Amino acid sequence: MALRRLTVALSAAAAMITLAIPASALAATGAGGATGQLRSAIPTAASAPAASAPAGYVPSSHTTRPAFSAKKASCHRVSSAPAGTERCTQMQRLPLKDLSAAQWAQRQDMASSHAKPIAPRAGAAAQATLVPPSQCNFSGFEYALTGVSHPDRFTSCADTLWVASNWEVTSTPPFVILQGIFFWEDQQWTSYSATSGSWTHGMLAMGYTDGAAGNLSDGISGTVYSGCFLAEGICTETSLTTPDPQQVSLAPGEVLPFGWDETDTGPSSAGPGGLNTLDPYLGVTWEIENTAQPTQALDVGNLAGRCDSQATSTDGCVDEAFIPTLSLSLARYGSSAAMIQWAQFNLSGAWGLQGVGAPLHRLTDSILSNNNREVICDSSFVANPAITAALAPYGDTDSCDEYPFASSYESGAMVDGVTGSPKPYVTTGANCAQVTAVQTGTSGTHEAADWNSITVSGTPSGTEPCVRGHIPGLLNSLVGSAYSALITTNRLISKDPFWVAVTA
Repeated sequence: MALRRLTVALSAAAAMITLAIPASALAATGAGGATGQLRSAIPTAASAPAASAPAGYVPSSHTTRPAFSAKKASCHRVSSAPAGTERCTQMQRLPLKDLSAAQWAQRQDMASSHAKPIAPRAGAAAQATLVPPSQCNFSGFEYALTGVSHPDRFTSCADTLWVASNWEVTSTPPFVILQGIFFWEDQQWTSYSATSGSWTHGMLAMGYTDGAAGNLSDGISGTVYSGCFLAEGICTETSLTTPDPQQVSLAPGEVLPFGWDETDTGPSSAGPGGLNTLDPYLGVTWEIENTAQPTQALDVGNLAGRCDSQATSTDGCVDEAFIPTLSLSLARYGSSAAMIQWAQFNLSGAWGLQGVGAPLHRLTDSILSNNNREVICDSSFVANPAITAALAPYGDTDSCDEYPFASSYESGAMVDGVTGSPKPYVTTGANCAQVTAVQTGTSGTHEAADWNSITVSGTPSGTEPCVRGHIPGLLNSLVGSAYSALITTNRLISKDPFWVAVTA
């Protein structure tokens, strides 16, 4: 099937039309050629059914009517009409909160049919039921209010409300006439794997009955295809149904499922060291054909995804917009976690403390990391023999621990930060805030519980760019291992951000 690329220039006449639309201008030609008032086809406040809403949110009682924009519409001249007459189509994104009460009620009804089996291509194996990930929180009212586009490191979600409208533009009053209108929503998601260069891309398209009127009262028809369809050198797709671009008609009240297996074909798929940011290409393109002017609804760029062969030598993909958290419990990491917690709440950097400070960023340069460690744990640090003696039952010794981590751009020894701009730094660990682990128990077997707090040495100003501590070596190493696990599990590459949370 030949793929149409539709580029329509607006005429000078359309660019100069009056955008104020008098009430008398809303007469329109309905579906099947019948002439009537389009206004009457859109429910009023009195006819719109009520819908339950979350506390503090009241949906509009009437359907949103789009405003005509000569700059955004695609138009063509009508040779059979008076000179200067044009037929135009406009695609517009709306926030979900603009849905009417009737549309919200219908959306809740359609949510119950979201789990839809996909009819497979001829000769293909049967596909599993297509269900949006629960963490996308698409259902009911929630996405408009609390929906999360990046719920975890391996899921990206996007929800777009579209309205297509047909217009007639004349050089004489009433100037602009609304001829047809249709609302639909597409809910999309991508599900990635840390160990694979392929991912699942799903979409549910839902057509709204409320607001469908005029010559678009039966919905839209045309083609749809994955953003990977034309993304040469970026990614490829295999539709789970008809190969792209696939013919589609979406009627009022209808829910259509779509699914694709998509695969990285960028530098990260070629060998170690590659990186492929997918964001601009993920999504779908609608090419609507039954509107007054065939046009596109380009729904790409709202999903996030990145594949790399840097975190490991083989390809894997994540939602890079999600910032993972390194969780360190006092119960497991003892005084090493206590030192981090103290730094987050008492030093102005508040490094890694979500909602207060900025995230940390992974530093992959081993030369810089080793230099950071040597600066902070320089000759000014002398292991405390009393601590080492007390740690003997645990098979442990005193060690130099630091925060922010040596392998992060926020290390107290780093001269420049993650953006390349100068940052506060030290040339000796003696200029960091100083803390010492405190023994609170004598079990001899549960080190984290017996060494789970710290005491502060001297009187820190609070502006120090780091903290250095006398911390049991095994607890110090455990935190380092947890950081390494976070890197592996979440495919953190150079400059990737992460939070640090200390819990009980």
